[in-house]
Formats: sequence, structure tokens, C-alpha cells
Amino acid sequence: MAIWAEGTALRRSVSQDGILVYGRPLREILHTHKRWLEGNGGERAELRGAILPDIDLQHADLRNAMLVGAAFLEANLSEANFSGADLRGADLRSANLYKADFSEADLTDVNFNGCLLAEANFTEARLQGTQLRVAHMREARLYDAKMHACDFAKANLQGAIFNHAILISCEFSDSDLEKANFRHARLHMCRFLTAKMDAANFSHTELPGCDFSGAEGDSVNFGHANMSQANFCRATFTGGIFRGANLRAADL
Repeated sequence: MAIWAEGTALRRSVSQDGILVYGRPLREILHTHKRWLEGNGGERAELRGAILPDIDLQHADLRNAMLVGAAFLEANLSEANFSGADLRGADLRSANLYKADFSEADLTDVNFNGCLLAEANFTEARLQGTQLRVAHMREARLYDAKMHACDFAKANLQGAIFNHAILISCEFSDSDLEKANFRHARLHMCRFLTAKMDAANFSHTELPGCDFSGAEGDSVNFGHANMSQANFCRATFTGGIFRGANLRAADL
């Protein structure tokens, strides 16, 4: 039985051709997209607004695909390649995105809540209003990513790498940032309330106006960071490193 994926409504079809998107077999769409990527004719994958819950697209090559408003709830997209894709407003809640590649993708207003994103690649991606609550992002790579008003609350970010990233008004409350690396990142007005931060590295990082109220961690490195006007009320940083840090007007 085929699944039609048009706009926001699911319909069942008696066709045996498999999964259909706007009347075309998904397999055909992916095949012609591959040819387009190779410069061999074909056409760019257009899955705008498609609803494809529980689909298995492991290892799929969706580079530069048009996926605006698409829904992949609880799908298996592990090791899929979304590099350069347009995913604005897409819904990927609870999807398996282990080692998926989102480098240079537009992830504005994407919902990743509850996703498995361990070792995923977000290098140079654009995230605005992106939801990543309770996401499992162990060792995810976010080099040079640009993030605005993103929600990482209660996310597992152990060993995640944010080097040289730009983060504005992002939420990390109750997240696990053990061994996360923010070296040379620029963060403005971000919230780390009651976050766990053992061995996190914020050295040489811009952190003006960030809120670390109630955060705790052993051996957190803030060496040479700019933490002017930051809030550390009720925070506990045993063995923390603040050598060379700018704490002008910070609240401790």
C-alpha cells in the first residue's frame, strides 16, 4: 500500500508502487536527485511539505534538497546527508539522525526535539528558532554554525564542539555540557541555568551577558574568556579556571 505525502494530510493509496510524494515514487525522486547532484541531468529533489513518518532513509543523499516544511517524525535518517539542504520549518521530532550531515543547511524553525543527533555535523549551518530540546547530541560538531534563539534545554551535549560558532539568545538550561568545547565561540545573552558543565571548555570565548545561574561543573575552563555582565549566582565551579578572564560587572 502506498503512502501519499501531500501538504499536511496523509492519504492511503491502493497502489503497490511504494511511497509516493505528490504522485511520484520516492525512489524515483531520490534517483533523479542523485543524477542532478552528479550533473547528469535529473532534477533537484522537491519534498516541500511532504509527510513521511517512520520512513527509512538511512544513508540517503539529500544534499541541496528542497525540504521546506517536510515532516520526518520518528524516521530513520541515520548517516543521511542534508548538506546545503533547505529544511526551514521541517519537523524531525524523535528521528534517528545519528551521524547525519547538516553542514551549511538552512535549519530555521526546524523541530529536532527528542532526536538522536550523536556525532551529527552542523558545520556552518544556519539555525534560527531551532528546537533541540532533550536531543541527544553527544559529540555533535557545530563548527562555525550561526545560531539565534535556539533551544537546547535538557539536551545531551557531552563532547559537542561549538568552536568559532555564533550563538545569540540560545537556551541551554538543564543541559549536559560535559567536555563540550566552545573555544573562540561568540555567545551573547545565552542561558545556562542549572546546566552540568564538567570539564567544559570556554577558553578565549565571548560570553557577555550570559546567565550561568545554578550551573555546576568540575574543572570548567573560562581562561581568557570575556564574561562581562555575566551572571554566576548560585553557580558551583570546583577547580574552575578563570585565568585572564574579563569579569567586569559580572555577578558572582
